[in-house]
Amino acid sequence: MRLHLAREPNADLVKMSLIHSAIMAYDRALERSSKVRGKLSLTGRMAPVQLEMHGLLDRLRNEAIGHHGYAGTRKPWSEDLALIVISGQTWQPLSIAKRQMFDRNFARAFLLHLQGTEALAGDVTKSRTADLQAALNEPEIAEQFWPILTRFEVPIDVRERLRPLLYGPRTGKTVHQLPDHD
Repeated sequence: MRLHLAREPNADLVKMSLIHSAIMAYDRALERSSKVRGKLSLTGRMAPVQLEMHGLLDRLRNEAIGHHGYAGTRKPWSEDLALIVISGQTWQPLSIAKRQMFDRNFARAFLLHLQGTEALAGDVTKSRTADLQAALNEPEIAEQFWPILTRFEVPIDVRERLRPLLYGPRTGKTVHQLPDHD
């Protein structure tokens, strides 16, 4: 991507859109909840420096990127100005919008923050996997889960690999522990 962007006349716009998208995705996963997806609750596990960066990212999403505001940053992320241009006896209003394009130091700090919170997200995911495993151990849920898999046309070889993991032996109802990675 760096080689490609080096040849692009609008590379800063591409970089800006990528960092804006990354901030929106980050904040959506950690702060925004909806009726169709959950969120990761990591703030109670973050160190003070992580909480500070998290707060900045949340403010940037809410105020600057999502709504083109200032976001309380030292260097304005986004700034709108209204000017009056006077020429002789005539005048004309003019509006100017200034957006931060791409700050390499901010991008690096954001990446380090993501790397630092990855283990926290993994811990939450493991706990959710345990909850899913417990739910799948309930016979009434396990009996309904197999038809869902077949409805979404999971290939037969994959279904056969999953069957013992979800149901245990064909004759029993015990559900085995799901593997960590597959």
